[in-house]
Amino acid sequence: MGVLGLLGRLVVAWLFLASAGGNIVRTGRVAAHARVRNVPRARTTTQLVGYLTAVLGLAIALGVWLDLALALGAVLLVGIAVVMHPFWSVHEFERERMHVRFWQNMALAGALVAWLAALVEVGDASFALTGLLF
Repeated sequence: MGVLGLLGRLVVAWLFLASAGGNIVRTGRVAAHARVRNVPRARTTTQLVGYLTAVLGLAIALGVWLDLALALGAVLLVGIAVVMHPFWSVHEFERERMHVRFWQNMALAGALVAWLAALVEVGDASFALTGLLF
């Protein structure tokens, strides 16, 4: 992977960690948005997603079971895109913002899946604390 790959990995990890911080620090605000989207137990779910996102960010940064972290990160991003950014079901004034956020999540999920595929094919996670799980 080399140093350039490590830098890219740290940028992706930072995205997850920054998002986690938002969920954890602004739980009330994010939970209010989740309630509008009919998320059950919105406050608890928001906090759990925040902590899960933090764990995934740390796992990606440190290279702890990187393949599992990438797969779970992609699944989480698709779920968040569908539940929290359903552009197809909102009023027109909100549709563009939701559309952009939906596709940002989907694009990052796709990048994680592509990265996972390359990682599994090569079978090497350089600068990682653990080897691959799968």
